[in-house]
Amino acid sequence: MAKNVRGAGRKKALTDEQLQKARELHGQGTSITDLAVQFGVSRQTMSGYLTVQTEQLDEDRQRVRLFSYWKKLNEMFDVDEIAKCNLRIDYLYKETVTTAIFVNFREKKVYIHNYTDQVLLRAFGMIKKPTWEDFMGFLEERCLPRGRDDLRATLEKMELDHYDPLSICEKTGGRILGDDMHLKFYYYGGEAR
Repeated sequence: MAKNVRGAGRKKALTDEQLQKARELHGQGTSITDLAVQFGVSRQTMSGYLTVQTEQLDEDRQRVRLFSYWKKLNEMFDVDEIAKCNLRIDYLYKETVTTAIFVNFREKKVYIHNYTDQVLLRAFGMIKKPTWEDFMGFLEERCLPRGRDDLRATLEKMELDHYDPLSICEKTGGRILGDDMHLKFYYYGGEAR
């Protein structure tokens, strides 16, 4: 961003030092109204200054979490393995990710990271290094049965011309009646499959 060399525009209501002091006092429990009176600004102005700081802290925390996550992945996997993956599937219990599944379609390889010790909530249960066959079996378990009586009609409603567990799971979120598990799909990189 270009620096405001002419000094144009609205001047800051608080200096950097005043803002730092206000943040410290707010962190110690001083109300926004009391801070506004003390620094001679409106309550809305003070709230705006403190909200910007909170949003920045949230962004910073999110960056740290993301960095920690990628650092953990780099320790678990060879970076080149993950870089070749073009799909990540999150397996969720309600809204909590229990397993992250990384898929390399070209080499037909799958890598996982479990976020829970509860085996029944993991995508592959006790299996720590699933094979491509394990992955395809998992997808088939999360979608309608291949032998379903009205399979053709159901596939047409989904706008699918053949039985493909991955495509079906993408359409349904891998939801099965009676359980709280589902899937979220994140494609990246060039080709999808």
